[in-house]
Amino acid sequence: MSTPATGSRRVDDGVGQTRHQPRPSPTAGRTAAPWRALTDNDTVGLRAGRGRPGRGDALVAAQLVLLLALLLPGDGASSRGRRVIGGVLLAAGGGLALLGAGTLWPALTPSPLPVPGAPLRTTGPYGWVRHPIYAGLTLAAAGRALATGVPRHRAAAVALAVLLRGKARYEERQLTDAVPQYAAYAARTPAWWPRRGGGRRCGR
Repeated sequence: MSTPATGSRRVDDGVGQTRHQPRPSPTAGRTAAPWRALTDNDTVGLRAGRGRPGRGDALVAAQLVLLLALLLPGDGASSRGRRVIGGVLLAAGGGLALLGAGTLWPALTPSPLPVPGAPLRTTGPYGWVRHPIYAGLTLAAAGRALATGVPRHRAAAVALAVLLRGKARYEERQLTDAVPQYAAYAARTPAWWPRRGGGRRCGR
């Protein structure tokens, strides 16, 4: 006597004999759902061979060097007004960067390569701009340079802004490869600075 295949059922054919009929699949008749709107539940699924860790490490190392150059004290001259404005920019930029970092936690990483399985954040500061941490660091660096008046700080702030722009572009190429919905998110969310009046995209 033969053993029925897994997933089959016995069916009476009406003449006293039985035959085995495969059970219908639970997903039979269903069609694949189209890509839905991006939410915080969407996760990053990296594809093999995407991104180069060596380049990501180099970008992180250069960023750390420039941040250290900004933190080190130096001799400079700055007016009281510039110190006040610089302090405001430093506080605002630092707050934005911390808010962005807290939203990413525990998947926060300095690397521009996406973390497999990490949720792609699209709410909070990531609903305002795509790169709140980089925007905050840029503001904070500008504030630091303005407040101290140290030439080295000014040079480091400019270099950091250029570096973070390049790092953001590299990061977005990885995210576009890893997450099919990222292009739609990028199309509706500015990269660096929030839109004014809901008009055209800015911050590119």
